Amino acid sequence: MQAPLWVKIGMSLGFSILGLFAINTIGQMMFHSGEEASHGGEEVAAVHETEEPASTFDLAAALATAEADEGSVKKCVACHTFDKGGDNKIGPNLWNIVGLEKASHEGFGYSAALQGLGGTWTYEDLFHFLSNPKNFASGTKMTFAGFKKEKDAVAVIAYLRTLSDAPVALPAAEAADEVADEAVDEAMDAAEEAAPVAEEVVEDAAEDMEAAADEAVEEAAEEVAPVAEEAAAAAEEVEEAATTEEEVAGGRFASADVDKGERVFKKCQTCHTPEQGGANKIGPNLWNVMTRGKGTHEGFNFSADLAGAGGQWTVEDLDAFLTNPKAFMSGTKMTFAGLKKDTDRTNVIAYLATLSDTPVELE
Repeated sequence: MQAPLWVKIGMSLGFSILGLFAINTIGQMMFHSGEEASHGGEEVAAVHETEEPASTFDLAAALATAEADEGSVKKCVACHTFDKGGDNKIGPNLWNIVGLEKASHEGFGYSAALQGLGGTWTYEDLFHFLSNPKNFASGTKMTFAGFKKEKDAVAVIAYLRTLSDAPVALPAAEAADEVADEAVDEAMDAAEEAAPVAEEVVEDAAEDMEAAADEAVEEAAEEVAPVAEEAAAAAEEVEEAATTEEEVAGGRFASADVDKGERVFKKCQTCHTPEQGGANKIGPNLWNVMTRGKGTHEGFNFSADLAGAGGQWTVEDLDAFLTNPKAFMSGTKMTFAGLKKDTDRTNVIAYLATLSDTPVELE
């Protein structure tokens, strides 16, 4: 039996309304779901944005290999001069800028931002300033946006370093020198701690005949020598790694360091005194050693070889003697094995040259 026409029309309208309602509901569900996914994505992006890894750029290593090229500052010539005594322009003359007190170039009006920084222009400060001037010194008059590539900023600094009568040492060199000095000090402290043992043995042996005393001294020196030599060898290895470009400039003694020579001399103080009028010990007092004849110090009993050597202690004689006393003079009573490192002997000779009423000038 077929349904009346009006029933069919009603059913069609009902199904249509249900269909529209279903479509609307599904659309809303999809829309809200999409919004939630979008917010979640933004949160993930924000997390990644705040968790960028820290920079591992090594400025010291970069400066050690950078070439000092005048072309690196071509962006800067519109505002700065670079020659010694050059005029200020929009920015100050940059001669001797590395190590210079900030905002101190004569005749230039600096911003309050730079005047308030204080301190000197270190390599690290220059790197940060050249990379982003406004970030380093908010309020600076400098309008340059900065070098976006680290290598460009490093190249400029490498060139600026050459604009000086005495360029500041590179960071790596300074650090290595500090490590070397600390190692030498530690080695000398170890030698000083061992010295009293040797002195006690010597004092006891001095009461016997001279021959017996000499044997006791040799035994004491042999006991102390391995400790001192081991500590000195460790210091030498570290100090060799700290050799800088200044050591090759000029003659042998142009880079000699008297203070380091005095520290190395601590190895000798078990047997010698350095001061004027000092007492003889196992070895003679060394005041005026480079301006008096060999084997001539009053009151000291030198070996026959030294007493008959004649002549003064020249730089060459001292260098050979300090390298290997027995090889230089086979009959010497000196039991010290010698200083094997050239820089140690150079520094010690420079120190000995100062121990005089008329200090010796070395070339």
